[in-house]
Amino acid sequence: MIREPMYDNDIATKEYVDQKLKSEVDTSLTNYSKNWGTTPVPPYHVNDTWTSNGEIYVCIQERLICEFNTLDWKKVIDTTVYDEYIANTFKITTNMLAIQTDDKIETYVQNDDPSVTWVTNLDKDKHVYDCWRKSTTNSTDEFVYQKIHTNPVSYGWVQQKVSADLFDFSDGYKCIYKSIPSVYNVHDLWLIEDNIDASSLPNGCVSGTWVVCKTSNTTYNKSDWTVYANDLTMDKIEEHFYTKTEVDNTVTTLNNTINAGLISTKNSVLQEVSSIYTTQEVTNSIIHDINDQNVVIGTVVDTQTKHTTQLSSIQTDLGGITSQVSTLETTVEETLGEFENNLAENYYTKSETNTTIGSIIEQNNNEIELTITEQVTRIDNDLVDIRTKQNQLTQTSNGLVQVVSNTGGNNLLRNSYFKEFENGELTYWFGKHKVVTVDYSKSGTALSLQNGKVVQRINLVNGNYCFSCKYKRLSSICNSKVILNNNEYILDGEVDEICTLTHSIDLTTDSITIEFESDMNDGFILYEPMLNDGELPALFTQNASESISDTVIIGKGIEVTASNINTKTSINADGMRGRNIYTDELTFYQTVDGMYAKRVETESLRSGDLIISSSNGHNTITGL
Repeated sequence: MIREPMYDNDIATKEYVDQKLKSEVDTSLTNYSKNWGTTPVPPYHVNDTWTSNGEIYVCIQERLICEFNTLDWKKVIDTTVYDEYIANTFKITTNMLAIQTDDKIETYVQNDDPSVTWVTNLDKDKHVYDCWRKSTTNSTDEFVYQKIHTNPVSYGWVQQKVSADLFDFSDGYKCIYKSIPSVYNVHDLWLIEDNIDASSLPNGCVSGTWVVCKTSNTTYNKSDWTVYANDLTMDKIEEHFYTKTEVDNTVTTLNNTINAGLISTKNSVLQEVSSIYTTQEVTNSIIHDINDQNVVIGTVVDTQTKHTTQLSSIQTDLGGITSQVSTLETTVEETLGEFENNLAENYYTKSETNTTIGSIIEQNNNEIELTITEQVTRIDNDLVDIRTKQNQLTQTSNGLVQVVSNTGGNNLLRNSYFKEFENGELTYWFGKHKVVTVDYSKSGTALSLQNGKVVQRINLVNGNYCFSCKYKRLSSICNSKVILNNNEYILDGEVDEICTLTHSIDLTTDSITIEFESDMNDGFILYEPMLNDGELPALFTQNASESISDTVIIGKGIEVTASNINTKTSINADGMRGRNIYTDELTFYQTVDGMYAKRVETESLRSGDLIISSSNGHNTITGL
């Protein structure tokens, strides 16, 4: 007999505690088994499972309290069994890979049929033994793509059990290769083939080893692959076997379905009986409705009789109207005749009108042609005079010829020729930029857009303005745009197609900010940017404050390039500088900071009170 405690502070024996715990656990965990992923902690029960380091154990002796004891557990699956499982899992895949024409098997987890895009027999043949598993249904909906018939050739999906190891349930797509892959993704598989160079083998691999991809890549790297892991889990076992819980749930579902069917059948019988007993009541209702309709029909007959009498009267009146219409037709014909006579006397026909108008037009054309001829002659004469005056602007000095041309125009943008630089940066343009040479631009240059923005801001009086520019796409993957006062305009068009962008601006903010933005380097070039007064675009010119040509740049200053002596001289508010155009070496300068030259000749030199002079062959120094 087990002694039970008599009061709260009384000592409970071990036999009493065991009995009490067993009774409570049996009540709450009847027919319950558990799989332990870590070392089990009591209480645990017979038929519980425990997975550790690839080994699977089953509980053979329950323990409700105290500590874990290894004698309570028995190993049921070891790594030897798992190796056999892996071999059987990939046996069919190995045979499939042996005959692949594209050296790989592709697997899909999706609801849509992957084969709809395989059009030709050549495409279909490459996909033989590809595997497909529907993603929203159970694992029995698995298929293998096969050649169904050979004459005529036909292909299709054949339902067949496929191991879950061959599918990627996260991305829905997986490749299984039989030769060294060049492009691959995480979870792809590869059966190491014969005769592969040892230096290309992943670590720990030989011919016939299955390896799995752990890092996606577009070029082969052996470190991206590792031996297929040998960690058998309960998920893999439960994929092929039903647990006790699943069987119990299935039986419960069947019982519920049967009970629901019985209830549905009972309801159908009751409804049928109810319908039979209500038939007499429905019949009486129909008879009542028919009697009501008879009354309505009698009313309709009376109304029809009255309408027939009225119709007869209307037909009599219609005869009189027909007679009046006949008289009216006669009157209309007489009136139409008089109108035609009057029309002929007072109006021109179309033919007569065209003849008269043609004569007038011909006379005016002759006068216009004469006027145009006189204007063309005058313009030709003026053009000769303009060219003469332009030639007079040619200035020759020390062998350097400067032709003053391309003078400023009505462009409100500054440095639209992209030729004026200061300290290596474009003047007036701020941000990432690169200037390139293009022979089809009026300026001979273009702005190659870089990854980022390049911006210019112009202060103007409020009113209507028009911005225009030309551009060309150089890369199909580049995305660029023009932003005018926060309004974005996408640059599109085909690669190497010259396009024009034009947009009017109703200015109310006293300034216009123009931004060119790109998401990569050198994807677009932009040239001949123009901002003019008015709603319509004007021809591309320079800014009114600029004069830029191949040899002269006047913007913030003057820049003169002489190719025959490899020298560029610039003059601005800071002074004058000379540079070698090839080496960028500063050859001389005269600025607020002083003067520098490799050689200076003078008859007199003064520095403070010190005076050095030369006269009549004598040199004198005073002020020491």
